[in-house]
Amino acid sequence: MNQGKLKVIWCGRLDEFKALFILLHSIAGSDLIQQNVTFQIVGSGPLGDRLRISAEKLKLSNIEWTGRVSHEEVFRLMGKADFFVHTSIREATSSVIPEAFSMGLPVICHDAYGMGIAVNDSCGIKIPLDTPERSIECFRSAIEQLVCDRVLLRNLRQGALKRAGEIGWDNMVRTISVDYYNIIVS
Repeated sequence: MNQGKLKVIWCGRLDEFKALFILLHSIAGSDLIQQNVTFQIVGSGPLGDRLRISAEKLKLSNIEWTGRVSHEEVFRLMGKADFFVHTSIREATSSVIPEAFSMGLPVICHDAYGMGIAVNDSCGIKIPLDTPERSIECFRSAIEQLVCDRVLLRNLRQGALKRAGEIGWDNMVRTISVDYYNIIVS
């Protein structure tokens, strides 16, 4: 984990449902974040140009726009990050959450849909899915918390690795097998 500036990664399609604008406005509202965090935005989509222009208007200079990359490259970039931010507002579940955990990355996300189940207090910070303004405020607060509390960040990184095992395919197969066995035997 970096002791200086933190590196944060966001991955996804640049569209309305992924709600990257929440992160951009969270960053813009905090000098602490702007001075102590760099953001890697990975992905492409219909709002790409508009989001880049929005970041420029917000005078955000701590964002690196990567565009679409291979799955292997996403993992390489995750390996350089300190935590993962997932701002999606409409998504049943996301494979990127367990992938982030497998890289030891805590996740900040909305407490909704599949993300609300995958992320717990040991491996991330959940944000209430309420209004855009509340989301912006809560994401900002969560990022600032991790900037200021590196012990918490370290503990969440350890929790992310543990959670990866708990929700990984191997564990899910064991759980389903035991459940089926118990149903048959009962």
